[in-house]
Amino acid sequence: DLGTALRYHTVHPTQGWHWRETEDPDELVYWVMDDIVRSLARRWAQDAPAAKAMSPSQIDATLWIPYWLTLLAALNPQWRANTARLIDS
Repeated sequence: DLGTALRYHTVHPTQGWHWRETEDPDELVYWVMDDIVRSLARRWAQDAPAAKAMSPSQIDATLWIPYWLTLLAALNPQWRANTARLIDS
């Protein structure tokens, strides 16, 4: 039923911009919050004083991804688990 479908336009790290669709409002909220938290964590990691002495891959591994997952865990531990699974795949 198209009347219950929720659509979200987002950017995937390897696939670029695409639409995601769900009938679960909670899943939609997770997608939106994951995008927001990912962006906040990325900006923080890039601006951190330690980042000046790191390569981009070091920034990702030691600053950005751990902070992203920490922020998600503070919001909802299941969201953190979902995102960690996606990162690991």
